[in-house]
Amino acid sequence: MGRVIVVHGLFFVPFQFSVVLRNLRRAGFETSFVRYASNRQPAAASVREVGAFLDGTRPATSGNDGGGPIHFVGYSLGALALRSALAARPDYSAGRFVMIAPPNRGVGLLSGQLPDVAVRCGGPALEDLREDSEFLRNLPPPPPGTGIIAGDRPATVLHPSWWIRRSNAPSGPHDGTVEVSSTRIPDVPHVTVHRSHASICWSPEVAGLVRAFLESGRFPAAG
Repeated sequence: MGRVIVVHGLFFVPFQFSVVLRNLRRAGFETSFVRYASNRQPAAASVREVGAFLDGTRPATSGNDGGGPIHFVGYSLGALALRSALAARPDYSAGRFVMIAPPNRGVGLLSGQLPDVAVRCGGPALEDLREDSEFLRNLPPPPPGTGIIAGDRPATVLHPSWWIRRSNAPSGPHDGTVEVSSTRIPDVPHVTVHRSHASICWSPEVAGLVRAFLESGRFPAAG
């Protein structure tokens, strides 16, 4: 079935991808999980760190050894880091790529003044995720074979973003953090699920969509 490289978002949450990884392994995929200093460095540094991982795995997974294609799954900031890292490596033997809740056009939630605790926890990458940041303006197109999964369920009062959203209401559907409109890229397959940003990776439905896209290049719910 090939190999799948998975990259987390702004925060590393243990077991966050357990449902997705279990589903992929049951389907016969070999999986690798990439950890990087997401909330301690600018987004460009995360791109370099993810790229270094790709370079380090290239000899064993280049696709020239008969091991099958290499697929990718990136969540939130991790999806953007993969998008940039793969574009800088056009000779990398990439298969398909699923972006989960990717803020491709930024996070409207970050447009206003953020609480100090949010800045301290989120780190330098928060500035790069603001709408129209230099990092986002310079993002390369995603590679062929990319699909996007977005969520449209707002966060509950237990999530910090709920309190920020009270004073910065979005203009359309969102997952509590990222607006659905921000996830879209023209001509890239897109499907929306009723999940929040914090819970989307725990969803069996999302795990099934990831597996289906990596296997066939299409989302069942999208026809």
